[in-house]
Amino acid sequence: PAHVVDEREARESLESAEIALEEIRRSIAVQLSSLRGENRTATVTLDQAKRALKNAESLKAVDGISEEDFRKASEACAQAQSTQDDAYDRLRVAQGIENDKTPSTDPKRDQEVIDSSPSYRKAKLSVASARRVLDGCIFRADIAGTVTEMNIAQGDRLKEETIVARIEDPASVKAEVNVDEVDIGKIREGMKAEVTADSMLGKEIEGT
Repeated sequence: PAHVVDEREARESLESAEIALEEIRRSIAVQLSSLRGENRTATVTLDQAKRALKNAESLKAVDGISEEDFRKASEACAQAQSTQDDAYDRLRVAQGIENDKTPSTDPKRDQEVIDSSPSYRKAKLSVASARRVLDGCIFRADIAGTVTEMNIAQGDRLKEETIVARIEDPASVKAEVNVDEVDIGKIREGMKAEVTADSMLGKEIEGT
């Protein structure tokens, strides 16, 4: 079966996966920052409600507050407590910690939370997968050496048995050359030689 090796689509897929990973990182970071803000607000509101209720209790002891106002202060404190509990629960869930643990309000832990997030981990796997696909579009030789022959051109369709290129180790190359009979007498075994070829783009190989 014929196939085309074109890395443009693979590079675009990798770039898209990397963008998605960054989007998720930023989204989680914004979410954590917002939840911390909600917790701070809920804590302040609860403190105020507790002080108001304590003041109402003092007034009630001397009949300085109506039953209706005392009830409102009690309900406001209970509502503030519920709001703070909910805010703590949302932050706890976002941080992926257990029910009996107190969520952290330290932003320094955000990256740790992001790294352990399922959505972020999944996005990282997508990046790794896209990178492997891109790597699969690149031909790699089993040995290091010099490309001495190219058998394909850009846009060619390849088959499994297609020989893309030939790579030789310059240290083990044997050059077969034609020598004019006039010059043959000038050549002796062991003489130094320099070999050039168009396929090596003007490079010279030293030999004997």
